[in-house]
Amino acid sequence: MMGSPVKKLGCYWRWMSGSIGMHCLAEESPCERSKSNSGVDAAFRSNDMMAGGFLWELIFLIISLILYPAHLAAEFETWDLTRTEEPPVLDGDLGDSCWLSAQPRVGFFQRDPNPGEQSSELTTIFATFTDHALYIAFSCGDSDPEQIVTRLRKRDSAVWPDDNVDLWVDPTGSGLQLYYFSTNPSGVKYDALNLARGRNSTEQWDAHWDVATSIHENGWNAEFKIPFSNFKFDFRPDEPWHFNAGRVIRRKGEETYTVNLPYEHNMFFLEDAVRLTGIDSIASGVGIRLVPYLKADHRWFPPLEDEEDSDLQTDAGIDIDIDIGSNLTVAAAFFPDFAEIDLDPDQYQIGFGQVFLPENRPFFLRDSNYFQAVSFLPFYSRRVGKRLFDENGVYHDADIVAGARLTGKVGLLGVGTFYAHTNEALWEPESDWGVAKASLELGPQSFVGIIGTARDARAVAWDEIEEPAYRYASLGFDYEYYFSEDWNTCGNGGRC
Repeated sequence: MMGSPVKKLGCYWRWMSGSIGMHCLAEESPCERSKSNSGVDAAFRSNDMMAGGFLWELIFLIISLILYPAHLAAEFETWDLTRTEEPPVLDGDLGDSCWLSAQPRVGFFQRDPNPGEQSSELTTIFATFTDHALYIAFSCGDSDPEQIVTRLRKRDSAVWPDDNVDLWVDPTGSGLQLYYFSTNPSGVKYDALNLARGRNSTEQWDAHWDVATSIHENGWNAEFKIPFSNFKFDFRPDEPWHFNAGRVIRRKGEETYTVNLPYEHNMFFLEDAVRLTGIDSIASGVGIRLVPYLKADHRWFPPLEDEEDSDLQTDAGIDIDIDIGSNLTVAAAFFPDFAEIDLDPDQYQIGFGQVFLPENRPFFLRDSNYFQAVSFLPFYSRRVGKRLFDENGVYHDADIVAGARLTGKVGLLGVGTFYAHTNEALWEPESDWGVAKASLELGPQSFVGIIGTARDARAVAWDEIEEPAYRYASLGFDYEYYFSEDWNTCGNGGRC
């Protein structure tokens, strides 16, 4: 079965609004259909690249690197930050000495409704840093503060229906990891991990940071504290950080930024970012996160023949995350617990196709950006640790016994490795799962990567059905290259 063709990759070029892209179409293979029908699910999706398509992609990428070895130089604004020995007290009051001595950026520019014009309300931002954290403050003037729109919500709720401020930071300037933070006047926290230009946002990413806000007679303020331990990078004191900040005045429908953005750009374009200079001699510290748990689960159900009518189950486990310096993270989990995550939304299945469910489990979400690929999904983590239901409607979990993950950056190389072992449950066999990806930065917003996935499933027998043991593996690649602000190429392919 492994020798059978699994995907046929058709590639085509598309030009739109000054952009070139190689896009790929794939069709399901007989081997995937047979596995799906037999109940033995493959863990990963992959593409089998046609020799001609891959050759043209490789030739085009080499020509791109030769003719355009670096991006065209562009003018950009800089903002020099100064260190403070007395960090501010996060209370929404900007009277701290570090804010009074910091160099501010005064005045924001509209993107909506009047692109390029000054904001109708004055916005000033301040920035400073200590050995361990970056501090950003917003002073949001408002001529009618009683009309400020704000609501109290839970963390990671959408704040854009309210007045709000937001910012992103990229310590490397690569555009491959933009750390995004936002709040409203009620102090609701929202964060996400983005790629340049706002693609592939990981909204489930949760950083360790704090914010304080206050509403006063002249408007409202927000103070952010963002520890450097949230950023995974090799610190280079001579490299400026990339930064942008925005403010929304909801009642006026006014969207403003600290730089004058072209209307066709969003705030995540690296070309428009402010360069932060002066950040040096920082320490990310050692980040250790331990989450042990103990759980008892008592179930009662109508008795069936030769069965008890109740069942008591106990579980225990632990999650461990350890930051190695500022650029690598090692994580491990033993019988991880996912009791606190949101339930999957109800979906109605009409045909025989499989339902795609979003990933909400923290162990799989943390640093998941290291396993992402351009225009295809090489690793569908929801297949790991399934919940299955028998003919009586009783659920059985293919428990994750243990898992490990190593993610981070070493120079220009981004690495991500993952392993998990799951138990047998009903027709789901005991399995070992693995995935590894390496991505090499070629310049701002540009990279080439290779990814491999594997599953080793044991034989399983259930309800007079026997499934033999099998192994499944795939190898793929992806790349994206920006010649300039308006021109880029991207592609991918693979084989299983």
